[in-house]
This record gives sequence, C-alpha cells and structure tokens, in this order.
Amino acid sequence: MKKLGQLLDGIVKIGVCDADEAQNKSLASRFGIQGFPTLKLFVNGKPSDYQGARTAAAMKDAVIKAISQAAGGSSESDSSSSKKSESNSNSGGSGVEIEVTDDDFEKVL
Repeated sequence: MKKLGQLLDGIVKIGVCDADEAQNKSLASRFGIQGFPTLKLFVNGKPSDYQGARTAAAMKDAVIKAISQAAGGSSESDSSSSKKSESNSNSGGSGVEIEVTDDDFEKVL
C-alpha cells in the first residue's frame, strides 16, 4: 500500500483498515469484507471491489481509470477523486497512507 500511496500521492487518499480488529468488525461487515486482504475502490462515495493484479502499477492504473470514468472522460486521462482501500495490513504513518477505523471512516476519507 505504501508504494501505491506514493504513486498516487496528491491524486487520491489511500485508507488502510485492519478489519480483523474488533473495533473494525462492523466496518468490514458494512462493506462485505470477508477475506483479507480486500481492496475497495470508492469513487464519489460508492464502493467497488478491486479484482485486478496485486501490484502497485496495476492498482494505480485501475484507480486512474475509475476516476476518469467517474469524471466522464476516457480511461486514458488523469483526474482527481478519492480512493479508500481496506486491507489487512498496518499503516506505517507514511503521510500518503491513512489508517482508518470504523469510528472515523466517514470523516477521515
């Protein structure tokens, strides 16, 4: 996630949530997260599952395509929006990756 966060710094937000933690169980349930890691892409507040390759480059391309489509452009152009990703990993506090919990999900991202 850190590499993806670096690639998309200034374009989107990357949120990381440990859905195994008791305080985040309702967040996992709310978005249908059953296996880990699970990546969710949120564009205009609507979640979708990411099913592509687990490389930073592939995820970056998927994010850029989703933002472009949401903005009504072609999948080739850059645009800005927000992305939230949930996975079973810990945030390193890198500044481009934001740790979220069930309690602050809405206000942080």
